[in-house]
Amino acid sequence: MFIFQCFGVRFYFFDRYVNELLSMSLLEDELKYPDDEARHCKMHDLIHDLARLVAGTECSIITAHPKIPGKKLRHASVFGSGLPKNSSSKVKDSISEFLCNAKKLRTLYYHLLVEQNKTVINLLANLKYLRILILTESEFDGLPSSIGSLLHLRYLDISKNYHIRRLPHSICKLQNLQKLKLYACVQLEELPKDTWKIGTLRHLEITSKQKFLLKKGIKCLTSLRSLSIHKCYRLSTLVRGMQHLNDLQKLCLTDCPNLTSLGFSLNYLISLESLEIRNCSGLDLSGRQEKKEEDCLEGRRSFPSLLNIVGRNYKKEQIEDAGKKEEGHLGLQKLRSLTFVQLPKLLELPCELKNAASSLQYLSISNCDKLSSLPDWLPQCIALKRLEIKQCKMFPSPPGSQHGSCTIISPSQGPFFPCIIFASFHIGSSLIFIYSFLKF
Repeated sequence: MFIFQCFGVRFYFFDRYVNELLSMSLLEDELKYPDDEARHCKMHDLIHDLARLVAGTECSIITAHPKIPGKKLRHASVFGSGLPKNSSSKVKDSISEFLCNAKKLRTLYYHLLVEQNKTVINLLANLKYLRILILTESEFDGLPSSIGSLLHLRYLDISKNYHIRRLPHSICKLQNLQKLKLYACVQLEELPKDTWKIGTLRHLEITSKQKFLLKKGIKCLTSLRSLSIHKCYRLSTLVRGMQHLNDLQKLCLTDCPNLTSLGFSLNYLISLESLEIRNCSGLDLSGRQEKKEEDCLEGRRSFPSLLNIVGRNYKKEQIEDAGKKEEGHLGLQKLRSLTFVQLPKLLELPCELKNAASSLQYLSISNCDKLSSLPDWLPQCIALKRLEIKQCKMFPSPPGSQHGSCTIISPSQGPFFPCIIFASFHIGSSLIFIYSFLKF
């Protein structure tokens, strides 16, 4: 429950506490993604038992026959796996009735198929003190207008609802809402026009049929920390108000085939730490859509040798002096993670990314068939820990490999360009050979 109370906000002190628990084996089975952005940990059995003991009657996983009084319940989870296989609608109704009597419930994770709007209406009408409401993988076709009466609500998740078409305008009254998740709601027509009035919104994940998102109000969401846009098949461009999101730390665009341009310069995102763009076949990041492909390729720089990238020593002072001479040295100076996947129109990395040379730690590019070279500022990436290039057909490959596939990992030591401890080149999943680079 504590992780949910953080509402997805990234706290450095929280990372420190988690690392301490891992070092003492109180958390186990740590799983890190390559960019170190996310991880999963398993709680030790002793800690789990202690947590349940401390929580007492305030937390419960609801089954067919709840054992604790509803008046004392504060945090409840309902999972279909905890119910009998042949559970009837009467069992579900009894659970709903039990929850409605828990008037002071703060957290509800209802991971049980909700087919009728009546169930949702009854829950929202009785649970006025909810802070967290999760109704994922349900089949109700709309939220009731009474959602606007949950004035304490901070976290709302109705992801993977393939039937919901509209959200009530009353949702804009949730002035304490910090996270809104509408992932894979493929039938959702549009967001309410007054969504921009939710000034406290920090994290937004959306899937909709809109061509434009919050065209007149995105600039008012100044508290936004992360924006994830998934499976918006009709989306053609992002609105220009994006440049006002000075606190945005994470931007993710996935499966938006008709997206042709961002509509703003990445340099405006001065706080951006993670940029991920996947499966956007129409997106042109170069800003030169009107030029022919041949003209774009003529002025390209030759591919810098991997040996030059990993073998040179660049003094920190030289890199800083070079950076000061560059114009537009404003945005992306905090960018740590960059991922481009399946962007067929990507010819070269956007020039704005050179501002991230001193902060970039993770760079992954895959299935970008027209990418033929890396930028000349890459050797200036003094913090780079991992570089991955996979299945880029026009990318120069090491001898014996195919389709430009390589992975470079660095320990990032010293004030010079980090020493690459090895570079591995692959054909599919087969390792071809390994280069070792040691700095003396």
